[in-house]
Order: sequence, then structure tokens, then C-alpha cells
Amino acid sequence: VVFPEKNISYNRHVQPLFDIGCAIPECHDRKTAKGNLILESYQDLQQRNVFNVVVPNDTNRSVLIQRIQGLGNPMPPQRPLTQNQVRGLKRWVMEGATDTIP
Repeated sequence: VVFPEKNISYNRHVQPLFDIGCAIPECHDRKTAKGNLILESYQDLQQRNVFNVVVPNDTNRSVLIQRIQGLGNPMPPQRPLTQNQVRGLKRWVMEGATDTIP
């Protein structure tokens, strides 16, 4: 998954990345839900946001961003994200972490 420089779309960029690297068996799919986190849809992400998984407009407080940058338990463990993907997820958070399509 390649992210553009701006106007990150949850449906076109973020969820497809989650689908191949996070919402998979033994990780954050509905059946496994490691850390009680499911990443199969935007609604799943919002349900767990009481734990600051994603804090819109704040990458420093967003646990998702901390994890993909290697803080705490680095994610994803099997396949590191590219620099473009890390930048894209951070940009999505800074753009408000919405599920709208620009």
C-alpha cells in the first residue's frame, strides 16, 4: 500500500494496509483481537479508542503511531512498515483520522 503525501483516505489507504498487516489471524482480526484491538473496520478502531489507539490530530498521544514507530511492543512484528506507510498513517492522524474519502 502506497500513501499519497496528503488527503489520506481511510478506505483507500489505511484499511487496506490494516487488511494485509494487522487484521490477520493471530493479530488484530475479529477472532484473535490481540490487546482487545480489532482492526477490520473503522468502526472497530473507534470502539477501542478509549485506549487512545488513535487520537485525531495528535500523533504523540496515538498509541497506533507509537507502536508503528517501535515504542512499546513494535507493530507489526512480522513485516515492518515502509517509511511511506509510517508517514501516511501519521498524516492520516494529523488530518483528523476520519473515515471520509477526500
